[in-house]
Amino acid sequence: MKLNVRKLIVVTSILLLVVAGLCSCVRPKRSPVYVNADLRSYFGYEPGSYWVFYDSLHNTTDSLYVVNKIDHAPYYDGRSPNEVIEIYMINSPDNLSWMLSLGAASTTMTVSDPNNPSRGVVADPLTNNWPFDQGTTHSSFDSSTYECTFFPTAIVNTVAYNNVYKVVNTKKTGSDTYYFNADNGFTGIQLNGAFYQKNLALVRYKVVR
Repeated sequence: MKLNVRKLIVVTSILLLVVAGLCSCVRPKRSPVYVNADLRSYFGYEPGSYWVFYDSLHNTTDSLYVVNKIDHAPYYDGRSPNEVIEIYMINSPDNLSWMLSLGAASTTMTVSDPNNPSRGVVADPLTNNWPFDQGTTHSSFDSSTYECTFFPTAIVNTVAYNNVYKVVNTKKTGSDTYYFNADNGFTGIQLNGAFYQKNLALVRYKVVR
């Protein structure tokens, strides 16, 4: 009888240790993190939106067309749930793929060439917060800098626009600059990196939200 009691104690102890171990591996759930409503309204371009530019670097017409928008609802990955909104754009005439990704913590523009992946991918932060964080942010990871400046009135490629943000992303491979506001969307874009080079000035646009 004593032996059975000892076995029971040993088995119970093992089970308790296993349960305790399993409990320690379960991460606590966190509250859902949604894209800021004002940021969603500012950048939430729907299919049908477009921007037609003049590319002074190549003396040609260039354009961005929004072709799809996907809202990824908050999900639980064991650490934190995050909503992500992805806005897909096609760049003509060279058929580059542009994606504007709105996240709970950052907004990024990604440029890639689906027909020539070896050209590489460019990912430029447009903001890390709302309201847009102004000033210069340095990255210790890749020695890049992100600089955001607000202009009540700005001349972008000889045209005056109101309430313009200028964002400059400087990396080892070059510097990319984006001008945008709430009314017009992207008023000017300059890509001066190793993979892509453009100097785009807005000619006409249509913003659908």
